[in-house]
Amino acid sequence: RLHGIEGDATMSEISTLLRIGTKSLAIEMLEIGASPEVPYDLSKAGEDIQGISKRTSGWYLGGVKKGKGALEILNLYRKRAHELFSGRDLVTDVLLVIWEDTLQKLARNPMELRERLDWVAKRFIFQTYLEKFSSDDLWHLRWLDMQYHCLDPETSLYDGLCRAKMMERLVSDSLVENAVHEPPSDTRAYIRGKF
Repeated sequence: RLHGIEGDATMSEISTLLRIGTKSLAIEMLEIGASPEVPYDLSKAGEDIQGISKRTSGWYLGGVKKGKGALEILNLYRKRAHELFSGRDLVTDVLLVIWEDTLQKLARNPMELRERLDWVAKRFIFQTYLEKFSSDDLWHLRWLDMQYHCLDPETSLYDGLCRAKMMERLVSDSLVENAVHEPPSDTRAYIRGKF
């Protein structure tokens, strides 16, 4: 049994779709033995993760034989998922389109995704703040980071961006409100709510 905790730090609906959807398709490919072959030296994993997390482009994986970039590998998985699952259902088709578009924009200019991906939205907020206030005090940036993820819709920077129509959305506020009170009847949330 595999547990994947995906929504803890994610505010963006599109980020959540990409994180959960791509992982789901990757697991499905593993289950049917159809994953792309990407030989990897596990001793490089820590170094690769640190390297990727410190960059905003040019993500290179030293653990991959023949030294491929992270976007190139993600694109291998996307193409295989498209071959296997395209046309299966609406959600999968939407995911595949958004996944391809996101990879193209990451390769071209990650800032094009400031209305889609949390880390890019926050980078945009930080850059805008520093242009206006030119502060060396990291406390303000930490505070902005925390306010982005704040769950109070009145003070959350993410919710403020949504209200200003500066974030892409998948569902309307009314659908979210309805789901809070009426979860899908074939889910554990529904059963737990009834109990």
